[in-house]
Amino acid sequence: MPDGAAAFRARRFDEAEAIYSEALQSSSSAEGRAQALCSRAQCRLKLKNFKGAREDAALARALQPENPKTWYRLGCALACGVPRFNEALEAFEEAKRRAPENTEVERALQTLLKRKSEAEGRYDWLEVYEKYFETGPLAVAANERPEPLDGRGIVLLQLSTCTVGALHMFAVVQNCM
Repeated sequence: MPDGAAAFRARRFDEAEAIYSEALQSSSSAEGRAQALCSRAQCRLKLKNFKGAREDAALARALQPENPKTWYRLGCALACGVPRFNEALEAFEEAKRRAPENTEVERALQTLLKRKSEAEGRYDWLEVYEKYFETGPLAVAANERPEPLDGRGIVLLQLSTCTVGALHMFAVVQNCM
């Protein structure tokens, strides 16, 4: 019998999806079906078939609601494509409740919270500053130390629209003294 996990690791997601579909058809136990659905949902996420991934993950969760992996996979599927942030958040929180030691679930939960916050227009400004002004492309411009445009040591670096997520920066004023 072909190995879906090996095909997935080899990044042959279409092949892995077909293998898990066969496993789903041949399985008679709820546990086996839930496992096949969870694995097929992961393949479908990689193939960007988000609707199919959501359907598989929801069915897997219905078959094995006590399994944290089914909740985790559902959260992943709900967070992709056109994200359903609140539903994904509920799924990740349930996965975390069922497997509190799972760092992958915690990472996914934190990433989702950050994405949700940014989608609502709220940013961690310290992180934005550090990324773009201290170590990012704007730091390079700042380190070039152009001559001041006026006698007070103020330089205006005009930038074309620089997209930072949903943030648009048009100019940076730097004190060169």
